[in-house]
Amino acid sequence: MTYSNGRPETSLWRDATALALLLTASLKIMANATISPALPALEASFSGEPGAAYLVRFLVSAPSLTVVLVAPLAGFAIDRFGRSWLLMAGVLVFALSGSAGAYLNDLTAILVSRLLLGVALAFTMTAQVALAGDLFQGNRRSAFMGGQVVAINFGGFLFIGGAGLLAGVSPRLPFLIYALPLLLLPLLWPVMKQEYQKRKSAPDMPRIFDEWGIRTFSRASRIMVDFRFGTCRSFDGDRDDVFSDAQPIAVFSRRIWI
Repeated sequence: MTYSNGRPETSLWRDATALALLLTASLKIMANATISPALPALEASFSGEPGAAYLVRFLVSAPSLTVVLVAPLAGFAIDRFGRSWLLMAGVLVFALSGSAGAYLNDLTAILVSRLLLGVALAFTMTAQVALAGDLFQGNRRSAFMGGQVVAINFGGFLFIGGAGLLAGVSPRLPFLIYALPLLLLPLLWPVMKQEYQKRKSAPDMPRIFDEWGIRTFSRASRIMVDFRFGTCRSFDGDRDDVFSDAQPIAVFSRRIWI
């Protein structure tokens, strides 16, 4: 397959921009599920604190709460101020807040860091969806969406598997996995340049919550909400379907900001 200018189209996995965005997509599954293997040991380590059993379980689903609350604001900010630099800021805050549980000694402070992780994830997820819509079109976009499913599932396998191994050593070590996204920042720098050039040539770029953006945002939201709440409930041994669909989140966001 070739571009309209006659140049052969680079394989998606050899495209530095696509690869950076695909790796960023894997953060959606990292955000909550990574600490799941450490929950029993974490609960035991904070057993002397009142309400520790509930608070430790809430660490898993806490980021989902702030994702739902902040995502509409993130969509507005990204449309107004640009995608890539907010994506990089989101990845940086994601890494710092996510790994904070490795050294914070207070359970409440860890919970606050998890809520901040959700704020960072809202910006990261929304910016990543917007950039994918801006930079890829047609069959290229469809291929990217397929690759994104692979990246999310494979990332979940690696993150949770690695967390399980680290949790056997210390319940705090799985939090260090959240520092891995710092390695994405050099890869995202060329994405910022590419977006800047595209904005110069097409200043009236589409908003994040166009029809494609709504569908993609809905799928990502459903993966996060269902998987994360499901993980929390399975730790209790009584799993329920908390949300049957995340589509209303995206529709609500579109009605507010467009």
